[in-house]
Amino acid sequence: MSDMRTLHVTRTANSNLQNRINISIIFNYVREHGPMYRAQIAKDLGLSAPAVSRAIENLIEEGYLIETEKIRTESGKKAARVIVNSDKGFVVGVDLMKEPIRIAVSNFNGEILSEFDCFNMTDEIDLESELIGEIRRIVKLQKNPRDLKAICIGIPAIVDGDGSVTSAILYANLEGKNLKQSLEKAFKVAVFAENDANLSALAECEYGAGRDSRSFVFVEVGNGVGAGIILDRNLYRGFRGAAGEIGFSLLDSTGIGRRPKRKGHFEDRASIDSIRQRATAAATKGQRSILLSMAQGKSADISPALVCQAAVAGDKSCRAILREAVDLLSAMILDIVLILDPERIVLGGELFHLPEAESLFVDPIRETLSKAVPFDIPQIVLSTLHENAVVVGASHMAIESLLVGVYPYKIEPVSAPRELLSTR
Repeated sequence: MSDMRTLHVTRTANSNLQNRINISIIFNYVREHGPMYRAQIAKDLGLSAPAVSRAIENLIEEGYLIETEKIRTESGKKAARVIVNSDKGFVVGVDLMKEPIRIAVSNFNGEILSEFDCFNMTDEIDLESELIGEIRRIVKLQKNPRDLKAICIGIPAIVDGDGSVTSAILYANLEGKNLKQSLEKAFKVAVFAENDANLSALAECEYGAGRDSRSFVFVEVGNGVGAGIILDRNLYRGFRGAAGEIGFSLLDSTGIGRRPKRKGHFEDRASIDSIRQRATAAATKGQRSILLSMAQGKSADISPALVCQAAVAGDKSCRAILREAVDLLSAMILDIVLILDPERIVLGGELFHLPEAESLFVDPIRETLSKAVPFDIPQIVLSTLHENAVVVGASHMAIESLLVGVYPYKIEPVSAPRELLSTR
């Protein structure tokens, strides 16, 4: 979506260029607004009926749109609506952060057709070989394997514009790799690589909790901590693609001058794994805790979900550990709000999918911010896409990146007056 261009079209373009622009605008309008009659498209965009008909016939011929069966309209006439041809091909989205790695197959409407939980990403495996093998197996399961159009990978690391991983503290076997190039060579299709939190932000922007927001920040807390920033409906990546790497933020001055080796300073204290480790340590050191009994005496069975359940049940140690995590996250989100003043904060990742997440995490964060911010705080909401956010975002990026090369022009209704469009 960040590559889509908003264009004010004037009548100075020659007829061939104007026709291509009209086709692009109409196609993207149908994609955004769903099934539509030709007459409605012409009315909404201020284009003539012949111009719309020519454009739609071209799109049908190219296989990007199809017509539905004719039905009677309010005017009494029978007409067919045009819709995006979801069977134009399929794309593959990959979430490397999930354990196990998740791969999804989606159609051209961005609808997930099938999902697969594959292997765990460890330092010992040959990631490129395993990933290529899994994608190849999944592609062969599709009705028409040759219809694979693109692949997009969500990577828990900093990814530059060429797809190379420039920093990957959590996963050493990602450092310096370019999975984009490896997969392009193996599958001969377009491949895109992006930070996983950025893909989640894109997904929430198009289909989830940020759908009606112009600017918001997606904060993801799982094994790591990161953020995806959406400004004016576009993904902000930063100069090096490192925008949103909040897991490396300092908690205090003691971290100055010390480069983290395995986890960032912030995520070392606020990630879901750190919460589990600290709760386990407290429960096994003889502190009064019901957590160990809930795990039937097996410390290895203590999970973050169990920590939350124990906290709700009144376990003081678990409640203190979660409260510290909430305080750290509140301080981080406060900085985000003061720097960016977003319309909304969307909270996602494994931490915010745990039992009682609203009462244990979201409500205290709202309360803390309302007391600390000298103006109205943004809406603070939970992700609606949950654990599918990365693969949904990956599928969306793959489709958008493919189509922007063919149909790059779209109209922002609030900023593009209809009278500037061609009515040829």
